Amino acid sequence: MTQISQIDTFGIDHIGIVGAGCAGLCLATHLSASRQKYVTVFDDDAPRPDHVWSFWSGDETCLETARAQSLGSWQNWGIHTHNANAFMRGEHYQYHAVSSSVYEEALRASLERASNTAFYKARVTHLSGESQHINIHTDDQKKHPCTQVFDSATYTAPDDTMLQHFAGFYVRTSAPAFDPQTATLMDFRVSQDKGIHFMYVLPLAPDYALVESTVFSHTPCAVGWYEQQMRSYLHNVLDVEHFNIEKTEWGVIPLAFLSGPEDPKAVGIGLSGQALRASSGYAFAQIHQQVAGISLQEKNPKPSAGASRFERWMDKIFLRVLARMPEKAPDMFLRLAQTLSGDEFAQFMNGHCPWRVRLKVISAMPKAPFLQALV
Repeated sequence: MTQISQIDTFGIDHIGIVGAGCAGLCLATHLSASRQKYVTVFDDDAPRPDHVWSFWSGDETCLETARAQSLGSWQNWGIHTHNANAFMRGEHYQYHAVSSSVYEEALRASLERASNTAFYKARVTHLSGESQHINIHTDDQKKHPCTQVFDSATYTAPDDTMLQHFAGFYVRTSAPAFDPQTATLMDFRVSQDKGIHFMYVLPLAPDYALVESTVFSHTPCAVGWYEQQMRSYLHNVLDVEHFNIEKTEWGVIPLAFLSGPEDPKAVGIGLSGQALRASSGYAFAQIHQQVAGISLQEKNPKPSAGASRFERWMDKIFLRVLARMPEKAPDMFLRLAQTLSGDEFAQFMNGHCPWRVRLKVISAMPKAPFLQALV
């Protein structure tokens, strides 16, 4: 892995990117296509646990590599409650899942082959300088001159933020138990004692699936609790008697509008650039759209958020309703799935959707709780 501390490149922009996660690597990949840019990615190289990133995609160029790395893809997806089921089918969009470690390794390998990209293993402590003469300071006491800095690693959530926390189990069953053609986005036929709780199932084969016990609440649960819920779900809802857990994953996602870097010399990207969809926790497709847009802006880039201003307002009200009336969550998500087509649902989840879709979402929601949440 190339490591550098100084670049002497007359007439070439030296771009510093803080963080070698999804957003940082994606932006570096886009910017490295320009011979007039030299890109250095700063990261302390701490181990990153492997987990699944899921996203809706049609034929977007910026998601081409991700689609090629997919663990699986689904044209059908569903939401289930005790009272009803809703199934959607995407005509233009498909739902994809990709391994974070596999995808990041593919991006790293591509960047390491590029002559105008380098990685620097250190933790960024602060920035100095101004305008196009910015210095990145690292914890090895080095100073790195840049013309522009993007930060994908610095973000904060408001106090008392609702969290989406989960544990996922890759399970192999002794007999076919899953429909590989249909992903289960939410199955609420589980205990609601810890908060808004649902199962998320990505069937990778008739006898193999990722099953995640997911909760919206303010406090994560012990790992054993999620496993107990997953076992109960497989046995009581899917009638699975025998299975083995082959791999596990876990995570916590803030369901909030995040604040990016405080230093105005750095441009926030990814979660630091408000790419996260606050109402759902989806960010993967939004990150790719955001960095693709940045790469087209030569000066003073302004990253697009993961949703429009009006959609962000909708998300704010929706999260307020969920926090005040969590018992209404299954019905609200079901109504959304019953009202929208598969492609419309994907468009809304990806953000910046057409107005007709936004209006259909508003019409699908129960009016009284949302009117109460306005005040």
